[in-house]
Amino acid sequence: MNQFNLPLVMKVRRNHGLEHATIHVLGERTGFRSVAGYTIPAGFFLIGNFTAGEITLAVEDALRRLRDGERHLAVHSGCGTNYVTSGFLAGTLALASAWFGADRRRSRVDQISNAALADTIGIIFGQALGKWLQANVTTSGDMSGMKVKRVTRVMDAPVRVHFVDTAGDSPARLPQLPSAAASAWHPHPPHPTSPPA
Repeated sequence: MNQFNLPLVMKVRRNHGLEHATIHVLGERTGFRSVAGYTIPAGFFLIGNFTAGEITLAVEDALRRLRDGERHLAVHSGCGTNYVTSGFLAGTLALASAWFGADRRRSRVDQISNAALADTIGIIFGQALGKWLQANVTTSGDMSGMKVKRVTRVMDAPVRVHFVDTAGDSPARLPQLPSAAASAWHPHPPHPTSPPA
């Protein structure tokens, strides 16, 4: 069995896809507002200045649209997968450039220029690779059997945080996870989103 299709991993991938789709829908409905998400097996957190009602309507619309075939909504340009992939690729290529280009006959300016070029190439290709990784590894647009149980505000200050509690497993049933995920939440750096195109 492919490790990316294990039941617990699929639960996170599906919630991650629904999180991204919800952020897309919120952007379409309310215009650009700063928003971030954090996915766990039991659902996902949305960090931003939204009401529970706005999030409930957006998540229901996102779920419907994913089921209707708009699976591209599961991929988001502001996802941490893109940032990690670009950073790793850029750093690796810059390091390789410095390592293999370390020739005492070359000037320091040439070496820095080559490392900067390698870094830039890594960032450019990292964005495309990050989107591919999202579509094939870190998210899923398959929402068969997925349900939204509730949207709950779990924190109001210094930022507003809501938890979207989901249910539905694919392909195998998992034991019910505790819904007290919000009490175990620790703030993580949010990933910003770009305004809708």
